[in-house]
Amino acid sequence: MPSSRDRRRLEVPVCIHDRLQQIAASESRTVASVATELLHFALDDRRATWMPDHHLPLLNERARHVLDLAQDEARDHRHNYLGTEHLLLGLLREDQGAAASFLSGRGIRLDPVRSLVARIVGRGRERESLTVELTPRGRRVLALAVEQAQAHGHERVGTEHILLELALEAKGLAMTILTHLGLDAEQIRQRDPASLSQDD
Repeated sequence: MPSSRDRRRLEVPVCIHDRLQQIAASESRTVASVATELLHFALDDRRATWMPDHHLPLLNERARHVLDLAQDEARDHRHNYLGTEHLLLGLLREDQGAAASFLSGRGIRLDPVRSLVARIVGRGRERESLTVELTPRGRRVLALAVEQAQAHGHERVGTEHILLELALEAKGLAMTILTHLGLDAEQIRQRDPASLSQDD
């Protein structure tokens, strides 16, 4: 931990400092301990951001193919967005990937998932634009997949990292569908990327 002289002075606006003092006084704590706790909460709740120009080159060939296949699925369903359900379909269609191998080994197949997506979400109407935009949840899954790959010391993001992040994004439609088909999120979460056998 750096000494106090190595740390830069943080200038806090008066209104924020006053509020920190009020909280500290009401809890018989120091302002520093309150500020530290709030910073920890903020960092834990930090939202990873998907930056295509920066992150796409970090995806391996199969993971990039998953994104292309997911866009195809969204267009086939006439959806102008790309959500976790489309990412799941892309993972299943990239059948040479580690994620597809893991899923198929647990009885998860493309056609039943596709049918559930159509039943739950429905098909969109014909539209003029073929642009498909990632949903906030979809962007978060991909950004966290990049972070997870880096945390495991992997040079590239593989399909297994995307699958693990789909499981962590438990409120996404992808996990709702997998749970309906008998695959619990915890079964995926308990496996680290190495145990899923990384994509080549």
